[in-house]
Formats: sequence, C-alpha cells, structure tokens
Amino acid sequence: MKNKKYYLGRELILAIAFFLVSFGNGFSQEVTNEAYYTEAEFLSMDKIDVHVHINTKRPDFLEVAVANNFRVLAINTDAFKNVTVREQQDIASFQRKAFPGQVAWLCAFSMEGWNENDWQEKTLAYLKESFAKGAVGVKVWKNIGLDVKDKNGNLIMIDDPKFDPIFDYLEEKGIPLCGHLGEPKNCWLPLDEMTVNNDREYFKKFPEYHMYLHPEFPSYEEQIAARDRLLEKHPDLKFMGAHLGSMEWSVDLLAEHFERFPNMTVDLAERISHLQVQMQDDYQKVRDFFIKYQDRLIYGTDRGDRGEKDTKVFTDRAKEEWRNDWKFFTTDKPVSSWMIDGEVKGLKLPRKVVDKIYYKNAEKLFPEFKKPLSYNDLPKIDAHVHIRTEKPEIMHAAMEENFRFLTICVGASSQQRIDEQRTIAKNVNDKFPQALAYVTTFSMENFEQPGWREEVIAQLKQDFEDGAVGVKVWKDIGMTFRDSLGNFIMIDDPRFDPVLDFIAENDKTLIAHIGEPRNCWLPLDSMTVNNDRIYFEEHPQYHMYLHPDYPSYETLIAARDNMLAKHPNLRVVGAHLGSLEWSVDELATRLDRFPEFAVDMLARICHFQVQDRAKVRDFIVKYQDRLLYATDIGISDKSNMEETIERFRKEWETDWAYFSTGNEMESPHVNGAFNGLDLDENVLKKIYTENAIKWYPGCF
Repeated sequence: MKNKKYYLGRELILAIAFFLVSFGNGFSQEVTNEAYYTEAEFLSMDKIDVHVHINTKRPDFLEVAVANNFRVLAINTDAFKNVTVREQQDIASFQRKAFPGQVAWLCAFSMEGWNENDWQEKTLAYLKESFAKGAVGVKVWKNIGLDVKDKNGNLIMIDDPKFDPIFDYLEEKGIPLCGHLGEPKNCWLPLDEMTVNNDREYFKKFPEYHMYLHPEFPSYEEQIAARDRLLEKHPDLKFMGAHLGSMEWSVDLLAEHFERFPNMTVDLAERISHLQVQMQDDYQKVRDFFIKYQDRLIYGTDRGDRGEKDTKVFTDRAKEEWRNDWKFFTTDKPVSSWMIDGEVKGLKLPRKVVDKIYYKNAEKLFPEFKKPLSYNDLPKIDAHVHIRTEKPEIMHAAMEENFRFLTICVGASSQQRIDEQRTIAKNVNDKFPQALAYVTTFSMENFEQPGWREEVIAQLKQDFEDGAVGVKVWKDIGMTFRDSLGNFIMIDDPRFDPVLDFIAENDKTLIAHIGEPRNCWLPLDSMTVNNDRIYFEEHPQYHMYLHPDYPSYETLIAARDNMLAKHPNLRVVGAHLGSLEWSVDELATRLDRFPEFAVDMLARICHFQVQDRAKVRDFIVKYQDRLLYATDIGISDKSNMEETIERFRKEWETDWAYFSTGNEMESPHVNGAFNGLDLDENVLKKIYTENAIKWYPGCF
C-alpha cells in the first residue's frame, strides 16, 4: 500500500487517467478498449525484451531499459571467451538485485569436460545451483552442432543421448529451455543469394563462420532435424527457439513447427529483418502468421552490454532498435532498415497481439516475470454500498483507489425514503456512469391492499428502464413487517411470487438481506466476533436472543431457501454471506443446491477469520465464481466526508491485505492473530471485479 500523501499525488493522476481512458469507454480489464496502440505509446507500454546479454556489472544498459519501460531476460551463453558461464551468472544475480523486478536470467552450462564420465552429474549440480540462485531457465548455444566435438572428433548434436538426463530434469520441473541451435539459413548460401544485408556483411567479414564455405560441417537441414528430434524426445519440454528458432526465412516452416510442437515458442531477436523481406513478397501472409500464432512469438533483440568501452554506442543502438520495432509492430507506416533493401509497411497488429508479443507470452513462459497483482492496478468493484449524497468527493476517492460502486436502495417501510435514495442514485449514475451503478427496492406499504403487486411491478419496470440493475429486499421482511393477523411476512410468501418472477423475466438480480448473523440469536458470551458482541450489547432491542417471540434464525434461513427453490431461474445474491457467515460448510451446501445463488461478503469477512484458515481458503477457491467483494459502508450529506472516505480506504486496504497476502494480521473484530488467505491472482480478479459484472449484468 502507498501512504496517503502518495495517493494524493501520483496515484490520483494514474487513477483519473485510468478512469478517463477505461471507464469512459465502458469497463474492460484491458487498460483501454482501443484496438491498436499508437507509436506515441511506446514509453507508457510495459515491455519485456527476452533476449539480452549483460556481461558487466555497470548499470548503463539496464538504466536505459528501465527508462524505456523494458524489463529484460539476461541470457547466459556458453559463447564468450572473456567471461565464463559462472561469471555471467554472478553478474546476472548482481544486476537482478540492483534492479529488482526488472531483470530475470537464464543460466547456461559449459560443454567443457563433455568427454569426462562425470559431466552429466556436474552439469546437473550446476544447474540446480543456478535455479536456487534465481535462474528461470537454461540456454543452449550453437556451439552444440557447430563447434564442440566428442572424443572421436564428431560434432556433438543437441539430440545426443548424453543430454537426455539434463532435458528430462527440465521437462519434469517445467523449466524452460532456450535454444540457439544452428544459424540463419543464409549461412549455408553464397553471399549473393543471402536475403538480408546484415548476414551478407557478417559472413563476408567472417568467412570462417560461413558454412557455405565449409561443407564438412552439418547442413542447415541437419541442424534443424537434430533440434526437432530433441523436441520429439521431450514433448513436455518448454522450448523457446532463439532467433525465430533458426527458421527465420519461412513463416510457413515456423507454422509447421508450431503445429507439430505445442510447447514451442520463438523469440524474434535479431531476425525481424527476415520477416520484413518475406513481407515484401507477401505482406498479408506474414501479418496473418502473427495473428494466428500470437501466443507463440516473444519480443527480443539480442542487445545488451558485452563490455564495450563506449557505452553510448550500445545504449543508443538499443533505444533506436526498440523504437523502430515498436513502430513496425504497432503502425502501418513505412519502415526501412539497412538490413533490407527498400521499405516495408508496418504490421499494425491489434493491441491484444502486441501485448502478448511484448510481455504476456514472456510472463507465461517465465512466470517469475509476472508482476504481483497490486491493489492500485486492479479495477475493483465494491458491490454493496449506500451512497446517499451527490457530493462528488466520495466518487473521486473511489476513482483514486480504482474502485467503482454498486449502491443499494433500502427502506421498504417508506416510499418517500426509497424515492429519495433512488433519485440520488440516478443523479450520481448520470454523472459517473462507469463508476456507479445502482440497485432499487420496493415499498411494503399497502402490501395487503389490492393493486400492491401491480404498483410494485410498474415501479420496478420504470426503475429498470432508468438503469437499475437489480432489486434489494431487506431483513425487515421476516423481522419487522406483519400481516393483518399479526404474523411476520416471510420472503417465501406467495404474494411476492409475481414480483420475483418479474425480476427474473427482466434478467435482473435480487439482492437478499434476509435474517441477521447467527450471533444475533446467541447469548453475548457465545458470539464469535467482537463487533457483533458490542453491537448487540449496545442495542438489546435488536438482539433476537432476548426476543424469542420473533422468528428464529433457522426459520428465516428456511424461508429464504424456500424462495430460492420456488424461483430456480431467479438470479440471487445473498447479502452478508447469505446470513450463513458462521460456516463455510453451510454456505457451500447452499451454493451447491442453488446454482443461481451467489453471496457478497459485506461486513462479514471477520467471520471468515475466526474459522479454520485452510478450510476457508479452499472454500473460496472452490466457489470463486460465487463470491463478491463488498463493504456495506454508507455515506450521506450528514456524514463527515473526510472521516468516511478514510474509513473506506482503511477497510478496502485491510481487506485486500487479508485476501492477497499470507501475512499475519490482527483485527478489533476477532480475538488473536490470523493469517491472510494469499489467494491467486485469478481468484482475486473474480472476487473483486468479474463476479460483480457477471451477477449484475449491465452494471458496468
């Protein structure tokens, strides 16, 4: 959590920006609903470069990466003569600590000692040591297949059985392998047939690496076949082919391999020019390839700091390449490069494809990259509040915390009170249509008089047309209202049936606060949470334990269950954990029995905290689609605005800590310490956002 001063600064700006961009266009879990990025959004976009080499401890390259909103995957490689793989690992570990959250790294093993009997044992030990230090995967380089030989003088290929225990271990542990195996196909062609200028220049300068001149080495096809046999032997191995998997020359060949090997991805490092050459022949084919295989392509450059003297040279080159590539992927503007002859039109990929290429696919393959879901970043909904003021301060405070409201109208004893609440709700909804939705209610006045049902249905029809997304029934049904014979009117009374049917027919939701917490029927010294004990001690008139003439807890729950059984197509949210707050087992029974029944958590989270933590956590995970976050906080024109807003913030942040961390916590509501639930990100998203949208269709 940020401190209050921070909220009023940077976070307020971010929250308002989020509201204007996202809420103003309708709710989406994406930052915006625009289909495409612009070139100008380069700096604001969170990005990952999955192929860099950092062989020094100086900060220059990483400072530039951070300034350009890049996280990086630093790749150790058994390639550099001036720095060993162990030294590279030490450097990567150092940089990871120096730039927390910005750097992950792949380790590499040395081929030195291959012919020794203990090479496998030593290599596995080194890899396990690397993983313990933080490495997130392994890199193998082209020296396998093109340089290192066995004791008989034969080149060692990547499918050699001696590698199997290494790759078996990675496969078993789900650890990714990055493979730079072989070279671009141009390496086996004469200079005048090469397709990109950079290859032609390189192999002209270094003929010793130009395989066209060295037919005694394995062919391009043999290199690719060896890699493919490796993948066939290890079908569950997570494999990222460096440099487009050395299949840069043909998107058709890449597509064949993606279809053949479902766990294969590729990075784009240093091979985008090869795609651009193909686009000059068939632009649409390459663009279609990116769209179809958007989950298998990961952005990388092969840039970094290899120890050059002039840091400005490599930092400027990285900045230029990053921006040019962004322009190529996000716009349809002409793009040129010294690597190819002529120009090519940018791909202008959809936003969701760019997101995958630039960070989501990397986070999926290397989960360590994934940023923890933060309180501030997640769009949240408080699905049960009572907003009784049109003053904008509370809405601005909610925007700052990235919250939206579902405000609830209550007060069935007075049509005037309902009208006042509904007017406020409609007016605030008009001003903040993507930050507040509302639930209406109906009056119990004249319940037994002819025409009551028709009047209620007519009013609800108008409310739905005006924007109400549901209807609230309160605990006064069952605990206050009586019929002409003096009997309490229960929620399963047949006279409610036409109203409930009308709600269901209009695809609206009934939010039902029926009964009270079970503690209400217990003596004070048997109550399970302190807030109930204090409340009922101060308000004995509401303490049902002292009023046996009122319906029992069991009677009220049975009536509610009977209503659910009679109306199986009615979507119902039980307020306050459906008044089953005392037992996740009882609540699970109802959720299993009534598939159209969900519950919100308002003012009852403390009841989770006094139950068995493991059982509660398992319950929430199992029923993650049926639970809605809510607080029951209210605010009116009479409220002290500053104090109430601070109460909102404190409760929101405390609840987030309980659900999102496993930290030890304390609360005035319960005796003794307890631990947070440490829920998965996907569960948090459902509880805080997705379920409210699902159970109150049309709310946002």
